[in-house]
Amino acid sequence: RRVHGDETSITGDQMSDVYVKGWLEGMEHKTQKTDVHYRCMDGTAMFNWRFVFEFDYNQAERMMSVKKKEHFWSLDEIEQFFPPRLTMQIWDNDLISADDFLGSIVFNLEGMAQPAKNKRGCSAEVVQFETPENPNGNKPVSLFVYRRFNGVWPLQRDLGDGEGPALTGKLEMEMELLEEDEALEKAAASARDEPNANPVLEPPKRPATSFLWFLSPWATFKHIIWKKYKWYFIGLLFTIIFIVFLGLFIYEFPGVFLRSVLG
Repeated sequence: RRVHGDETSITGDQMSDVYVKGWLEGMEHKTQKTDVHYRCMDGTAMFNWRFVFEFDYNQAERMMSVKKKEHFWSLDEIEQFFPPRLTMQIWDNDLISADDFLGSIVFNLEGMAQPAKNKRGCSAEVVQFETPENPNGNKPVSLFVYRRFNGVWPLQRDLGDGEGPALTGKLEMEMELLEEDEALEKAAASARDEPNANPVLEPPKRPATSFLWFLSPWATFKHIIWKKYKWYFIGLLFTIIFIVFLGLFIYEFPGVFLRSVLG
């Protein structure tokens, strides 16, 4: 996933601590999150994470059937119907203040935009469907028909400049729809938990600088501070050595000089 850096680090670099979360409409109480890619410096956050959403689909109504309590004090669950919409959002994790929203995309699984094949070809136009005024060839497709998509979708948010949603990131992912018997046959758990299969997800290969800085002070110095300021430290060390030798010279020189003069 590629996003715009939203913060400045202690070394002056643009960065974000990025995570992804997603939910199905009407099932916000089952929102799922990835782990956090700390210190995302170049805008590319990596996860290798699996979201597993289980839902009942009423084909006649073309709606999802969700059973839940109307109020937390309710004893019985009621059945409600919601359109099959999946929301995916990118956030910047903050330890002190509220997390910062970076961008999102909402998929209508009955009529969604096809993904771009690569990051270069991904733009805001990907989610703009064909109209008589804009014959771009983008026609909505159904996940219930095609069952699987793999590619890159644009992420957008309103920047408050009066120009509407702007492209703030790109989300690369694979989306697959399985019926209940298929899901049992191709068992796979959320995240990278067991069973980690179909496919097996390996931990992402993140840069050495991707960690929570205050939990690893030595790694912070080694990978961040030293890497950026090592020549300043080396220069400071030579300066200190020079000052020490100069001080010793000034301190010892009068005595040595007098002894040499007086024989």
